[in-house]
Amino acid sequence: MKTKRYLILPLAMLLLLLASCSSDDVSYSASNRDIRFSVSWGDAVSRATVTERDIIYPNSVVWAWASMINSADNNPATNTSSYFKAWHLKANADHSLQGVSVTRQFPAVNHLNFYAMHGDFTSGQITENTTAFPDEGLTFQVEPDQSTRDNYYLSDLVYSVYPDVEPTGIDITLPFYHMLSQIRVKLIAGDQLTTSDLAQCNVTLVNALYRGTFVPSTDADVFALQAGRASMVIADNNQRSDITLKNSTTSAFLNSNDYASAVVLPQTYAQGADMIRITLANNHEFVFRPSTALTLGSGKAYEIVITINDGHALGVITQLSDWQETTEDETINFESSI
Repeated sequence: MKTKRYLILPLAMLLLLLASCSSDDVSYSASNRDIRFSVSWGDAVSRATVTERDIIYPNSVVWAWASMINSADNNPATNTSSYFKAWHLKANADHSLQGVSVTRQFPAVNHLNFYAMHGDFTSGQITENTTAFPDEGLTFQVEPDQSTRDNYYLSDLVYSVYPDVEPTGIDITLPFYHMLSQIRVKLIAGDQLTTSDLAQCNVTLVNALYRGTFVPSTDADVFALQAGRASMVIADNNQRSDITLKNSTTSAFLNSNDYASAVVLPQTYAQGADMIRITLANNHEFVFRPSTALTLGSGKAYEIVITINDGHALGVITQLSDWQETTEDETINFESSI
């Protein structure tokens, strides 16, 4: 009997120990969930039609940061500390953002504030796991030659703020906004020109601001307003360049979705100032000048339809709905502009 008692007691203790380990394992897996991101535009979490222009271009570099809310009520505006520094993410074609070298996990209980950005930032400013959130700003540019798809997407500066996120096992859909401006140019052959004259033409934005500093705010209320987002972009007024929209295309702008397009810094073109230069295959040049001052706003898209007559280029400028809310930019035919 005594022997049986000694055998039963260790067995009971072993079972209790195993139960304790099992409980710890469940707790660990529940509180250490991988952080996974996907992309949306503006306030729209999902869209009925998704094309490649609804996503950050595949293989683009996105940088993310997180701060942890330390207050008991998880107030995103108070008592926060850095949770992780620069995290290198890669954009995928399925709208997800994937960690390149590491995965990251939520804390056990605390909520997180997330910040993420993509842009043509000056090399050397961001180092993974080392660079703290750049609240003093990052220098960036848009590419002077945007005749290729890659340079167009590289130029697109986008930013997202998503506060007060509780630990979760599902994807966090980050709402990105375009911080810069977009122009789209469509050409129409007028008097003494034919549509074939528009083939193999070059379209250039003249003397444009193309460098600046991005000073991102972590304040969700500032981020939610167009004026707040606009305040984060500071143009370098001493840095100008011509920006190529469309180079040696075979298109004659016959298709409804055939535009020359570029991402540009918010800026103003004065009334009568040279703005867009069109160079035909025979080297004849036409210059479009706005009839009134044109201010390109942050996150705004502008369509300029230019009719070219012999010796003149007259255009109609339309400000489209906010860039992130319009579906028209999904149809721009970049295949014909490469």
